[in-house]
Amino acid sequence: MLIYPFPMHLSQGYTYHLSIWQFLLSLAKITPIALIALDSREQLEVFSMAQFGKMIPENLKVYTARQRRFGIKSNRIWFFREVVSISKALATQHLRVTFYTRNVKQMAQLLSLKATHPFCHQRFVFECHQLYSQNLAMRGDFKGGAREFKLEQIIYTQSDLIFVNTRPLQHQLFELFGTESATLPVAASADEIADYEHISDGFSMRKYDFVYAGTFGRWKGVDTFIYALGELRSQGWTGRALLIGARGSEHEATLKLLRERALEHQVQVLERIDRKAIPQFLDQARIGILPNSLLEDSIFNTSPLKVFDYAARGLHLVVSRLPALDAALESLNPISARPDDPLDWVRGLNVALDVAMEPNQRALSWASERTWDARADRVMRNVYESYGTLER
Repeated sequence: MLIYPFPMHLSQGYTYHLSIWQFLLSLAKITPIALIALDSREQLEVFSMAQFGKMIPENLKVYTARQRRFGIKSNRIWFFREVVSISKALATQHLRVTFYTRNVKQMAQLLSLKATHPFCHQRFVFECHQLYSQNLAMRGDFKGGAREFKLEQIIYTQSDLIFVNTRPLQHQLFELFGTESATLPVAASADEIADYEHISDGFSMRKYDFVYAGTFGRWKGVDTFIYALGELRSQGWTGRALLIGARGSEHEATLKLLRERALEHQVQVLERIDRKAIPQFLDQARIGILPNSLLEDSIFNTSPLKVFDYAARGLHLVVSRLPALDAALESLNPISARPDDPLDWVRGLNVALDVAMEPNQRALSWASERTWDARADRVMRNVYESYGTLER
């Protein structure tokens, strides 16, 4: 039994929640999973159908845990106690217990079970997507960074198996902790990979030249892309672009920036939409955009879901030239531009406009080799090779 504790509401639907859910659906095709979260099964059924049009498989059991009791909210106390209780119960059902999570605080606590609750062949697998201590230090929060680093030391020296989402992050773990790890980027949805012949007709005449689908945080670099579009417009560009995923105040701030750059009639901005609707919007554009800034996770840790979404629909790509992306997208060979440099982005966008006359066959092939099912299969092969079957 693989136990996946997640002390949040997956149904909130943030990008990394969507990644986790797609991964769990694929894992459940291979092995029984116990998801311990704040959501009820009913809430997750609604979420899964709305976002992906998929029911929860029988192999994925949902256990709802509480984080609040007696008026006190605490994952460290209440949620963790329920994780221990549920795990003990599962261990008595003649199952080996393997914990798998990407939550730092949960894993640091879980590792204490090795000494205090030695039940039933526990194994601990951690999926690393960042060294958050570095992000805190870059923001000037050195005390917070030091506290986080202590948790990271526990995880990366005591976990039985570690996956990382980028090769630069893999190198960092080895340099800092002497830890061996396996790279494991996010993935594409197999049922969303387009057929080249089907999307070829009218590709060069699509409604939008460019599309960005994702979050609008500071390190995502959407402002750089907008500045580049403004310069492109001054050079005579008369096409259109689509931005998807702005939330609340981000939406208003983006519209304001577009007005300042006289782009309000050429760039459409949509707020967050259900995940299953994304392909139909991507199919209205020729070029997918990944303008990450040279900040925080972008530098070493980003493995963006949107790249896989773009590639699965046969889009051409313009991406920021960053260590994490260079390593992950090497075989995809996208058009790259310097991060935070609107003029170099103008160059990259112009190159893309010239070449994006038909679907990107290389991208389609690349995505088809990197599906969530293939990712889950790789994880379980690593687990089996390290520990043998999950059954007792």
